[in-house]
Amino acid sequence: MIWIAFSINILTAVLGLLLVESPAYLLQKGDKDGAIKALKYVAKINGVSNYEVEDLKEEKFETSENN
Repeated sequence: MIWIAFSINILTAVLGLLLVESPAYLLQKGDKDGAIKALKYVAKINGVSNYEVEDLKEEKFETSENN
């Protein structure tokens, strides 16, 4: 029983390293470069190869703080 509980904890810790912050959250905090990096990572994981996000740097993003 202890080994099962230990393995679940290890699995949770390893999977936690693969998580990325939400691009929406990063934009809300003003981190556009981090949001673009997160979008590229998610696109790579999903197998999308022609996903262009570089043009997002030039666009103005509306956040909840601006409303």
